[in-house]
Amino acid sequence: MQASDLQIYASPTAGKKTIVMMLDTSGSMTNNSYGENRLAMLKNGMNAFLASNNPVLNDTRVGLGNFSANGDSRSGQILVAAAPLGDASTLNTVGSQRYKLKQAVANLTAGGSTPSAHAYAEAAAYLMGTTTYSETNYAIRKDSYIKRVRRSDNRTEYSYCTNYRDSQIDTANLWQPCRSNSYWSSWSTNNPGVDNATAYDTSSDWTYYYTYYYTTFNYAVANADSGIPKSKSNDTASNPNIVVDRNATNSNAVYQSPLPAVANRQSCDGQGIYFLSDGEPNNTTNTRSASVMSTALGSTFGADFNCSGGLSNTTADSGWACMGEFAKRLFDKTKNPAGVSIQTAFVGFGSDFSSLNSSDVKNACRLSSRTQSDRKGDDACSPNQSTNAVAAPGYGNGGFFPTQSSQGVTDSVIAFINNLDKVPLEPLTTGAISVPYDALNPKNLQEYGYLRAFEPNPANTYLTWRGNLKKYHVVLSGANAGAFEANSGGLVYNASGAFRTGTKDYWNSSTYTDGGKVFLGGSYANVPLPIAGQPETRDAEGNITKYYYAVQSKIRN
Repeated sequence: MQASDLQIYASPTAGKKTIVMMLDTSGSMTNNSYGENRLAMLKNGMNAFLASNNPVLNDTRVGLGNFSANGDSRSGQILVAAAPLGDASTLNTVGSQRYKLKQAVANLTAGGSTPSAHAYAEAAAYLMGTTTYSETNYAIRKDSYIKRVRRSDNRTEYSYCTNYRDSQIDTANLWQPCRSNSYWSSWSTNNPGVDNATAYDTSSDWTYYYTYYYTTFNYAVANADSGIPKSKSNDTASNPNIVVDRNATNSNAVYQSPLPAVANRQSCDGQGIYFLSDGEPNNTTNTRSASVMSTALGSTFGADFNCSGGLSNTTADSGWACMGEFAKRLFDKTKNPAGVSIQTAFVGFGSDFSSLNSSDVKNACRLSSRTQSDRKGDDACSPNQSTNAVAAPGYGNGGFFPTQSSQGVTDSVIAFINNLDKVPLEPLTTGAISVPYDALNPKNLQEYGYLRAFEPNPANTYLTWRGNLKKYHVVLSGANAGAFEANSGGLVYNASGAFRTGTKDYWNSSTYTDGGKVFLGGSYANVPLPIAGQPETRDAEGNITKYYYAVQSKIRN
């Protein structure tokens, strides 16, 4: 190993963390029978979070939304686009991200129902850079003209409708009547356009034969469960980047994703939805929830979206079934248009979440509890819990945080951000095996090779990195001739060139295998030191943190 070789080991940089906070501001967030003013508590908690000087927050991109949007009982909206929070000292600096969020929190008011499923879809659409907006088009037949022909002389006259009401459009029957009989024009011999209309009925009396005509027009009905129109109006010169084009029509508007561009993404990036609610979701149906969720997933990933296969609805209008299946799509990067794993954390705010007694609280717990094998901790519904356990791969996997305090908001945000971190990569043992010449016969090589094992670990601040010298035997004949074999039998390397973990070098006299571990076996384990042996210790996952040695005067891990 040359000194210059160390330059190839660059210190790893942290991945980018992005969260959108979707906050419940429904009517139940005001004073309740428990004496709680949850909105005031929420604002206090958010302000404490925004004032926090915890260094983990500074580089985290945080955006904000709420539901129901403007108290409409149907949708969620994005209030502030996600951007790095910056230092806590910028809290009162106009234009800073902390300041924008603080102002948006101050302006929150409580009202309306709790359309959690729709708000969840809105937050996800924002992260993914898609939309929840859709329109249903109807070909409406409009009652337009009447033609009458006098029996006596075939004199032809026409009348046309002069006024309509949108409220009278019947989308079920695809029909719009004239506003009332008083809005038909006087009879005239001028043809108002009957030739371009369709006759749909006839009648007659003693004097006239009548023919009735309709014309057809396209009538688009917007999905009022989408928050795109409101989010678009929140995008201003001083509060930009919520949507790609604030001047676009609702049909053409899409969110501007805060996630790093594909070319700039790293495996250690993390992104998620911080969903805070105080109670039961309502005011939806599976059909309505599936509509905004499938639209958010886009035509490719949303075409087959449905709400069956996981959580059960607690009431007909709760939307839990759809939320569960949507969380799965977000967490699985192969099943959403962003191509990244989006975690969902659920913060149960208020005394209703003090226990897992209700079906709604259990669903919230299942929706968000972590089940992944590399999780940093457990939640109330993680796989190893005795009750309410959810098996991997679970649903949202971001964490379940019941809290009744302002401080709990700050703590849960920081915990969620930490949950987004990936488990650090273990340092990888590297090095090459050298086979020296035989000192007694310089024309031949020895039967043993010596591995200069080296473990670069630029992620920490150690002044030195661990190394070792290990001894292996050269296979002299057979299919593996020229390869290296361990003292324990078997080859040192696998087919892909990585160390086989179940091997021992020739200087390892312990009971442990040392393949791939630079600090076990080799000359390292034979350096005499004036210390006693040590017992074996393991961590919570059962991994050995200290290896057992009975023999004194041997160096230890």
